[in-house]
Amino acid sequence: MTKKVLVTIKNSQKLENDVSEVELISEGEYEYTQDKVIVRYKETGENTFSGTDATLTIENGRATLIRKGAGNSEMSFKEGIEHKCDYRTPYGSLKLTVITREMASTLNEFGGDVSISYLLYMEGAPSVENSIKINVKEI
Repeated sequence: MTKKVLVTIKNSQKLENDVSEVELISEGEYEYTQDKVIVRYKETGENTFSGTDATLTIENGRATLIRKGAGNSEMSFKEGIEHKCDYRTPYGSLKLTVITREMASTLNEFGGDVSISYLLYMEGAPSVENSIKINVKEI
């Protein structure tokens, strides 16, 4: 059963000594079963992904974030696993490597929290330390 939810995302990025934080709040949809969780929302605000449709799926200890819109990507997160993907924009494509350090979820039939900590490497650029905290709440 699909429920209407409020999705709050806090994203922190650290590159060397520079830290940036972004918070996004959006209405979305939530599906919960014993085996799989799906959160759908539209990214809003003044960021690169504004207006982008995002789908977060958690299944078998793995989280997958698919973004479709101005920038398209499919990032996969599983502790200790390296994942390679493309970040596609109207201006070209970047090769990304994601290494998940930690992932935790307290999602249940009512909502809950997900936190993911990972390193992101972009075509020859130094690694960026990232953390995403997602809260899902019924409305």
